[in-house]
Amino acid sequence: MTAAEAAPVVATAEGREKRSGWRAYAAFGTGVAIEILGDSLEVALVRVRPGGPELLRRKTIGRYHERPAAEWSNEFRECVKGHDPSGVTVLLPRRDLIVRHVLLPSVSRREMAAALALRLRALHPFGDDDVAWCWAAVEGGALVGITRQSLLGKYESLFAEAGIPVASFTCSASVLHSALRLFGRPARPFLGITETTPGVVEAYGENAQSVIFTGEFSSAARAVSVGAAELRLPSNLDPCDLMSVLPRQDREGSVMSRPVVYAAAIGAACPLLVRPANFLPPERRAGQSRIWLIPTGILVLLLVLATIAIFAVGPYRQRRYIQALAQEISRVQPVAQKSTALDGRIVHEREQIQTLDSFRGRSHEDFEVLNELTRLLPPPTWASVVEVYPDYVVISGEAEQAAPLLKIIDSSPLFHNSEFTNSVVRAGSNELFRIKTYRRRK
Repeated sequence: MTAAEAAPVVATAEGREKRSGWRAYAAFGTGVAIEILGDSLEVALVRVRPGGPELLRRKTIGRYHERPAAEWSNEFRECVKGHDPSGVTVLLPRRDLIVRHVLLPSVSRREMAAALALRLRALHPFGDDDVAWCWAAVEGGALVGITRQSLLGKYESLFAEAGIPVASFTCSASVLHSALRLFGRPARPFLGITETTPGVVEAYGENAQSVIFTGEFSSAARAVSVGAAELRLPSNLDPCDLMSVLPRQDREGSVMSRPVVYAAAIGAACPLLVRPANFLPPERRAGQSRIWLIPTGILVLLLVLATIAIFAVGPYRQRRYIQALAQEISRVQPVAQKSTALDGRIVHEREQIQTLDSFRGRSHEDFEVLNELTRLLPPPTWASVVEVYPDYVVISGEAEQAAPLLKIIDSSPLFHNSEFTNSVVRAGSNELFRIKTYRRRK
């Protein structure tokens, strides 16, 4: 090993890419966010301007679950006094959430919700229990947050009892991803960590291939080990503080030790520019500040004036054009219907042919997968269950060190984008793992 290879790698985000056009200059507003941390609430009030976000106030509300809601809600209102908290963003506890980075490179944003709904059952371990889920579009896919519906209802009732208008229940990974892009993209790769509660560390990172890593760990060393494996970074990397990668104005008195709630407050200040995932359906969200109705009112007024101008200038030409268009539609409609029926028949028969071809070649490809895994997994690693699907393979088993397996599997021409679907668990001298790897298309 050379001296350069032995030197630690520092995963920081020093500097930012060029500002993202009009978004940076349209960043105006004041936002309030609350982070639920064990038996306390962390409140942040942030003002956002084109020059950057500024922390105005912060407060820790202790023992909220042991006190009457009216008592601790008064502390909240004292913190945001002078500002309109018409839509508060609340961060649910990370330990109560499952956050997945789902890769959907070929799916458009309009179709993404339907695609995620089809895969939802495979993304969480809650079985048939009612779950609440939300998603936010990211590069190449989506960040999906999942929690139990009963837990969401409990927190919704708690804040309703306190009289706090909640516009969004969300997760830390989504608000961090959104806030990092309000004033330009962060320099990647990076891996940031922050301590949520004593003995608990939350990590968030991205690499140059737009892979997002997030999780909660018992120690920083564990967070770095798993994060480096997931992001394909060197194992000796030195993580950065999450606060150092977020946009901010360095002013006296604006010190913030909780980067996650700070990022959530940035998003709450600019709801039209920053749209993180939201567990609340639209009908149960508190309204945002009425100042955002001003651009809408101006656009409606312009639309009314334009409509009046159109009908005043050429009503006769418009009517004649519509009549001619209707006649042409009625003339070509029978031919178009026949063409549509023929196209549907061709598509149906083509799908049947493709289905038969895929069944014919699937058995051979599945045996290739098993042979390749036998070659790749070094003894004494062994797999107890191998689930082979058309697009991916799930491997469950034991190994002395599970983290290096991702790189070993990705080295094969048959697999790519390997990831742990569950946390690695130590069992005696071995580690229990469950890896999901995607199959390369030939």
